[in-house]
Amino acid sequence: MQDASTRLIDELPDELEKDDTEIPEIITILPPENANADCDTDEDSGDEDLVVLNNLPGPQLTAEAEIQIKPSVEQWDSEDDKPLSFFIERKPNQIKQFQYRKCDLEVSGFPDWKDVLSVRNNISPATTFKLFFVNEIIHKICDFTNTYTMQIKRVGDVTEAELLCFIGILLLSGYAPLPQNSMFWQNRDDK
Repeated sequence: MQDASTRLIDELPDELEKDDTEIPEIITILPPENANADCDTDEDSGDEDLVVLNNLPGPQLTAEAEIQIKPSVEQWDSEDDKPLSFFIERKPNQIKQFQYRKCDLEVSGFPDWKDVLSVRNNISPATTFKLFFVNEIIHKICDFTNTYTMQIKRVGDVTEAELLCFIGILLLSGYAPLPQNSMFWQNRDDK
């Protein structure tokens, strides 16, 4: 870990010229609080090619600078290489104690179960099919299908009976899947 300390920028040259001071690894100059308080500009005063600390404007010289010094070998500790999880104290797992007793469950609060009402369906599959596909819907689908075939310049006049037959085939083929599509048109008995 690096040691970081904050000082004013105009104090840096004097401190760095001392013999006992370590040379910082990083010097970060923080922006001044109000750079244009005393003057109208924040430009450097002096030659641009000559980089001297005195070329900085006054507010910037009184700003803070952060110095980061790389730790020396003497400051290094063997515990620095240990992961943080090494220093966490682990709580022992507590074994939960349960007390069991042999008794019947309390049944209060449960609703009474009612018998499931079942509908006796004596309707044929064709009648059930026509309950879902009303004549108005079939008529609209036929009209839009015929309109579409005329728009794409194809010949076709779909009747309501043909459409009902087509929808029935789609439902049947999706309801009873077979390994091959040709098996839907077989005349053999089911085994």
